[in-house]
Amino acid sequence: FRRVLFRSPLHIADWLVSGVRALSMQPVLWLSVLLICADFATLLGFLPLLRPLAVLLAPLAVGGLMFVQDGASKGEAVSVREMFAALARRSNSLCVIGLYGAAIVAVGYLILLATFHVSLNMSVTAAGVHNFSMSYGGDHGVRGALESLLGASIFAVAIASACFAPALVMLHDMTPHDAMIASLSGAARNWPVTLMYF
Repeated sequence: FRRVLFRSPLHIADWLVSGVRALSMQPVLWLSVLLICADFATLLGFLPLLRPLAVLLAPLAVGGLMFVQDGASKGEAVSVREMFAALARRSNSLCVIGLYGAAIVAVGYLILLATFHVSLNMSVTAAGVHNFSMSYGGDHGVRGALESLLGASIFAVAIASACFAPALVMLHDMTPHDAMIASLSGAARNWPVTLMYF
C-alpha cells in the first residue's frame, strides 16, 4: 500500500494505464459495474430517502472493485463469484467504514450547528426571576463563510478517511479503524496526490 500511495502526482498516468489494463482483461465485468453504478446514482436522484444507503454501499462497491483490480494487476482475472465471496468475508468491516465516515460528518455538522447557529441567552433579576432562551439563526457574513470553509474541511476529512480504507480492508486485512486512520494519514502526507485524485 505504501509503495503505491507515496508517489508523485505525475504517476497518475500509470494508474490510468493500470485501469485500462484491467478493463481490457474483463471488459464485460467493468462495463457491467459502470452501468450498475450509473443506474444506482440515477435511482438515488429520484429517491432521496435511499441516499443513506449509499453510505453503506459505497465502501462495498469500492472494496469489490479493489479486489478485482488487484487481481488484474497480478495478471489474474477475478470472477464475479470470487469477488462476492471476498466481499461476504469482509462486508461488516466495509459497512463500518461507511458508518464511521457518516459519523464524522454528522458529529462535525452538529458542532458547526451549535457553534454558528445556536445562541443561549440567560438573564437573572434582583428578585431572583431568571430567564433562559435558546435562539437559532444563520449568518451570511464572515461567520457564514467560515462555517462553509469548516464544513468543507469536515467533509474532506471524512472522504480522506474512507478513501483508501476499503482497499486496506480487502487487500491487507486491516480493521476498519486502523484502515481509516492509515487512509487519512496517507491522504494528509500526500496532499498533492490527493488533490490530483480529486
